[in-house]
Amino acid sequence: MSLFVATLALAPGCDSCPAQSCGPPLILRLDLPATVQLGNEVVACHLDTCATAHLLASGTPDSYADLSFSTGDSVTGWVKKRADGSLQLMVSWVVPPAQGDRYTLTVSDGAGAELASLDVTATLPSASMSSGGCPMCVTLYLGDPA
Repeated sequence: MSLFVATLALAPGCDSCPAQSCGPPLILRLDLPATVQLGNEVVACHLDTCATAHLLASGTPDSYADLSFSTGDSVTGWVKKRADGSLQLMVSWVVPPAQGDRYTLTVSDGAGAELASLDVTATLPSASMSSGGCPMCVTLYLGDPA
């Protein structure tokens, strides 16, 4: 699977840094096969902590359907319907990843058969703050491309 680093904003030489509104620190993306159906189970794990949700149908192309995970707000997810009708599952965590953290996603049907899965390890970009710059927003994308 590919590793993509999306947003990396650093303002060098900033003595009084503005308040930042950063997006999620990590987003996993998994392309779903045509065999997935409404209600299929999603299990998202960070290390040994897992949360479950059920797939929802997204309507028109380029629309999203939010998933409701069993852990509340610590894990969020959504299914995106692309212009070609294919689906992509995206899951994010509010806790920033640490170097080497393992993340898994598994989508299973009602009988428990695996339909799609992702198993990735976080590799964080290195950045130097020695220039006195402001903190940066980083979103680490793991898994399939957008």
